[in-house]
Amino acid sequence: IKQLGRYVFRTYPDIRLAVKLVTEEMKKRGVKRLAVINEEVAFTSGIKHELEPAMREELVVSVDFLPDEVDFRSILQKVKAEHPDAVYFNVATPRTYQAVFAQLKQSGANQQLFAYHNPGEPDSISNLGSSQ
Repeated sequence: IKQLGRYVFRTYPDIRLAVKLVTEEMKKRGVKRLAVINEEVAFTSGIKHELEPAMREELVVSVDFLPDEVDFRSILQKVKAEHPDAVYFNVATPRTYQAVFAQLKQSGANQQLFAYHNPGEPDSISNLGSSQ
């Protein structure tokens, strides 16, 4: 939106800056093999558009799912098969984040986990507690 003109404004943080910060943090933490799990909605498409090229060398798998998905086992099997050392949850809502997170943890995964804002949402904190 920021390229639409000098009289176009927004009240939400710049995705480019946010992705730059998280990719720098992933690289600083030694992420060499990244898996990205993408919810197919407008909000996450902007993040995916910035994140995947920024982590091109580290990206080993990117899996998309529809917003009404509730069973992530097949997605998580694809992720697990690539042996990533980090997973980025590119999801739009705390509900989806919590479902993907819970199923990933149930699968025994222990990779570094990254996400945009959902881990800090009050529902995520109360529902997932210290497991995050």
